Amino acid sequence: MGIRYTAYALDPHQTEQVIARPANLLFGYCAHEVWGEQTRLRDEDTLDRDKAWSDVQRATGTADDEAARPAYRMFEGQPTWTDRGHVSWTRVLTPPDVPATAEDLMALDDDAVARHLAQWRGERGTESARYTLQFLQSARSFRTALARDGRGMVYRIG
Repeated sequence: MGIRYTAYALDPHQTEQVIARPANLLFGYCAHEVWGEQTRLRDEDTLDRDKAWSDVQRATGTADDEAARPAYRMFEGQPTWTDRGHVSWTRVLTPPDVPATAEDLMALDDDAVARHLAQWRGERGTESARYTLQFLQSARSFRTALARDGRGMVYRIG
């Protein structure tokens, strides 16, 4: 099992509802209230790439004296560990938050990410880089579509 990263696209009129109850939406308790009883999410409305988020988080987060990249807002967060398991991290990014993260994801250098992972993961770096770069490409497509359509997103790490 393990910790997963899951994101869902939001239409602009859904943002306030989801900000009020992001965890409920992600666990399916009130999805019908936001998307409607008959709504089915399309593949391009979701991003679920399992565990690769942590490597992209490292690649976009702070390093030495540098600030986190704008794309980090899409991956920031850690679950809270308790004696009964974990509590997921959730965040809503509003439509105005999306363009900067989308542009930054496009500017992120795949070779630099691969080198970073090779240094950090050692022998497993090449395999991890391949998996992470697939996730990164999916994240780019997802964010580009959100920016194009003026949509926000909600994500969960947990």
